[in-house]
Amino acid sequence: EIKTEVSSIKGVQRPIPGMKVTGVHGETVKTEIPEGKATREGMKQREAAAKKLPPRQVQVIGGKTVRATPLVQNIAQKKGISLENIQGTGPRGLITKKDLEDYLALSGGEPTQAKGAFSAHQLAVARSLTRSKQEIPHFYLKCRCFADALLAWREKNRLGDGGKVSIDTLIIYVVARALGEFPLINSSFIENRPVLHKGIHVGFAVAAGEELYAPVIRDANTKDAKKIDAEVKKLSSKARSGKLDPRDVSGGTFTVTNLGMYPVDEFCAIINLPQAGILAVGRIGKTLDIDENGGMHIRSVCTITGSFDHRIVNGAQGAAFMQKIKDLMEGGL
Repeated sequence: EIKTEVSSIKGVQRPIPGMKVTGVHGETVKTEIPEGKATREGMKQREAAAKKLPPRQVQVIGGKTVRATPLVQNIAQKKGISLENIQGTGPRGLITKKDLEDYLALSGGEPTQAKGAFSAHQLAVARSLTRSKQEIPHFYLKCRCFADALLAWREKNRLGDGGKVSIDTLIIYVVARALGEFPLINSSFIENRPVLHKGIHVGFAVAAGEELYAPVIRDANTKDAKKIDAEVKKLSSKARSGKLDPRDVSGGTFTVTNLGMYPVDEFCAIINLPQAGILAVGRIGKTLDIDENGGMHIRSVCTITGSFDHRIVNGAQGAAFMQKIKDLMEGGL
């Protein structure tokens, strides 16, 4: 918006739209509405017409309000065209059929929006992760963990139906107990200071088609592995069927994410606001380990990577937390 000297002097009437005025530095500035439509009566008529727009002509696309006639909306939907890219010439920017036809003529009739646009949840996740990277000074620490004892415990402690607890369950179990000894990592940066959380509520990443959720195991440090496993499986099922409640995905104080089911050895994750950290776990593979006496052994191993908020956690604290997780994993719970 260009402010002129004329418009800023008290008692001097602002120029009518369409009028040419002289700017602060002597340049000629023309207001937005073209001449010929600049009368006060004309503006009143346009405002009155805009107020008469029926609600069905208003859409919200990607957070932007778009006004289009029902006919135009129908045509755009069939052709896979995003109306947010079209400039409307009707009242209050209403997109008319002619606007759509002109746009198609210029674009060669090709759709500008890929089918399967982001859902509201995906957009919310995208905005949250973007904000996290912009606001939180992430730093990352990784280490290798031998998983033989963990896998042996999983095999020995089968469920009543003969099944095994999930790897996600064991990671949550271990992380919850480590957080009990590192309360600062179980906190949030609020109003320029860390605020410690009373409970340890661990979220875990679940992919459901194109969606990504982080259901929360509440008071995870007070539950045994089998209790956590029952909740993990229940919440994962709800996520994949689209039946998660708001409470299921709120209140987390730390998050874990596991890509071990894919050929991913290691990765760095983005912290889930407003938490102070997240643990990323890669696949469990085999490696040749040479002990202190020169003995060679085939071991199961995985790489874990912690992402931390450097405003709250320093390098030494993060390293000690990773050491604790490693000790718990290699100790077989």
